[in-house]
Amino acid sequence: MNKSQKVLGFVAGIAVSVSVAMAQPGGGRGGMFGGQNAFAPAVTPTELESYGEILGLDDEQMQVAEILLEGYIQQFQSKANEARSRMERLTEEARETRDRERWGAIGEFRREFEAEGSKMEQTLFSDIRAVLTPEQNDRWEDVERTRRRERTLGTGRMSGERVDLVRLTRELELNESQTADVREVLAQYELDLDRALIKRNDAYAEIQGGFGGGGRGFDPEAMNAMFEKGREASSRVRDINERYSRQVAGLLGDDVRGQFEQRVREASFPQVYRESRAQRSLTAAEGFEDLTADQKEQIIAMKSRFSTEASAMNDKLARAWREAESTMEIRDMFRGGLERGEIGELRDSRDELDGQYMEKLRGLLSEEQLDRLPRVEERRDRQRGGGRQGGQRRGEII
Repeated sequence: MNKSQKVLGFVAGIAVSVSVAMAQPGGGRGGMFGGQNAFAPAVTPTELESYGEILGLDDEQMQVAEILLEGYIQQFQSKANEARSRMERLTEEARETRDRERWGAIGEFRREFEAEGSKMEQTLFSDIRAVLTPEQNDRWEDVERTRRRERTLGTGRMSGERVDLVRLTRELELNESQTADVREVLAQYELDLDRALIKRNDAYAEIQGGFGGGGRGFDPEAMNAMFEKGREASSRVRDINERYSRQVAGLLGDDVRGQFEQRVREASFPQVYRESRAQRSLTAAEGFEDLTADQKEQIIAMKSRFSTEASAMNDKLARAWREAESTMEIRDMFRGGLERGEIGELRDSRDELDGQYMEKLRGLLSEEQLDRLPRVEERRDRQRGGGRQGGQRRGEII
């Protein structure tokens, strides 16, 4: 594979991704832009139960739907096992021969299998709809919207794009009055989000198809155009999430508003707000039953100070990350992406803060208490130009 082909393949993988560093599996189906295993059934029993609630299926209808789903899953898994075995054989042959055409054949076979899987999925839904009443069929669009949100929203790559406000609000377990307050806003959110998702998913498919041609040469202008198209489509989804999250927050009481806003931040920037090693360790240490009164007092104070300092630093990092996503160019992907410049400096500062509090905690606890702090079996630090100091540590106290 020559340099142009390598670059083309790399850019194709991030054409709709603002940063490889922030890419995480989502809930889409198939293809390089989908986060779910293409060899997994397109419908699960849990999803079917959710669709049944939306449609208002009675017990008899639900039983029929479950039988249809069971038959679909058996058929799909049989086909998937055959396809997976053939894919493995084709891949091994391509590696041994280093024949570019064989790699192209793998892609073609995968597309054929996905098309076959899509037909099985369509047949399942067609059979289910056959047992619905006219009124229930009128609600089928609600199922499709729910399915698009749950299955494809997570394939986004821009911060804030993957946030599902319906799910986050449901997890808050609001009381009846609070639920009524946000119901109308969330109903409009679902409609606006769905329209944006359809356009974004179409853009993703166009981009993927644009990079799918094996004979395409290295065209920087075309790659830039694809990159911008993906970013624009992702931005529309992100902007809808941000706008409606503010509206929902404004309707919530003080007792749950802060919790909701925190969950939105964490879902928008998981790479920023994930629990750090110092945070985990301080929380664990606070619960030790053998702490002295002095240890307990110092740990509570340390935890409070760390939370204040880390929160301010994380908020600044999140703002820098969002700005970088909006301004970076595709050529920046070959220069370290979002891991350089201000973001890199902020992440280093946050790591230093984490280390400082870990040292303070180690100096406060006994050896026996230190042994009870959370550990990780294996840790890989972020790779930045060959890796950071201490790239892998086994059994490290975090």
